[in-house]
Amino acid sequence: MKTFFAFVVAVAAGQAMAMSIQDGNDVCADCIAFITDRQEMDLESIDDKEAKMNIICSTMEPSKVEECKTKVQKICQKKKDKVNSQTPEAICKATKFCPSLDTVNMNTPTNEVQGKGRCKDCKNFLKDVKEKEMDNVISVNKLIETMFCEKLSEDRHEQCADFLDAATGLEIELLDLVDVKKSCNRLGMCGAN
Repeated sequence: MKTFFAFVVAVAAGQAMAMSIQDGNDVCADCIAFITDRQEMDLESIDDKEAKMNIICSTMEPSKVEECKTKVQKICQKKKDKVNSQTPEAICKATKFCPSLDTVNMNTPTNEVQGKGRCKDCKNFLKDVKEKEMDNVISVNKLIETMFCEKLSEDRHEQCADFLDAATGLEIELLDLVDVKKSCNRLGMCGAN
């Protein structure tokens, strides 16, 4: 029975999150900034690795240097193409952090975001996601209790409500453990401030 309730909670939470995340341009703009910054960092990393690999190529015997550098360039270009294969807007739209971008007028981030800007974008985005998820957990609990638990017999209603309260409490405790600053540090978006 607990497995069934957990399944119902998971399905309802996913649907509620998908609907409610779309309600603000701030989350969308933060998502786009976050993905843009992440892609820029990935491209910078590829460039750094390419430069290091070219140095190694230069140490090879002279007849192999150009062949080595050409292979390095092809490999790195494939990696860059993969990073650039989707725009930040498309990624944020696909993950439902942005409503239809055709109808939304927002300020999109520039490609010149550096250091503190990346960190701020990351923190704003993860903070927004965390707050939305908290709201969703509570609203899904209420929805399931109203739509399901209240329709059960009195003793089952109490069991259902108690289970939902425990599950909601656990979800909120887990969300409280998310440290936005540490998460952005781990993602490489912020220094070890």
